[in-house]
Amino acid sequence: MRKPSSQTRCKFYFISNNQFDIQFECTKPIQTFVKWEVVYIGSAKVHEYDQILTTAHVGPIEVGMNRFILIATPPKIESIPFEELALTVVMLKAYYNDQEFIRISYYVQNELPPEATGVEQIDPTTIERSIDVENITVRNNRINWK
Repeated sequence: MRKPSSQTRCKFYFISNNQFDIQFECTKPIQTFVKWEVVYIGSAKVHEYDQILTTAHVGPIEVGMNRFILIATPPKIESIPFEELALTVVMLKAYYNDQEFIRISYYVQNELPPEATGVEQIDPTTIERSIDVENITVRNNRINWK
């Protein structure tokens, strides 16, 4: 994946879709598919608050450079603990034969109204969300590609 040039943060509203421009090189043909998932981390402490925003199956995949756009719906604000809403992570994961081979994590900052003390007091249409596209974390996992 390539980072946007000259931008360190992508800003948009909380209720906006997440769009990922995915580019990768395939060195051997893949006859089946690769599963891509976008996950919003609702809580650093409790995984039950995590939300899968979209899943896409891409394939078969030819040798060479490949590219597609993955669009994910926004998270459900009512499913996120208020104290965990301001700072979180969005992860892009890819699987082959149910084996996760890459995970790309982006830090997300949600700008909340200073007077808010709970999720029910926030109008999601007013929350600005910014994704840090400069300081991403990439984790590659070895898997069996056969």
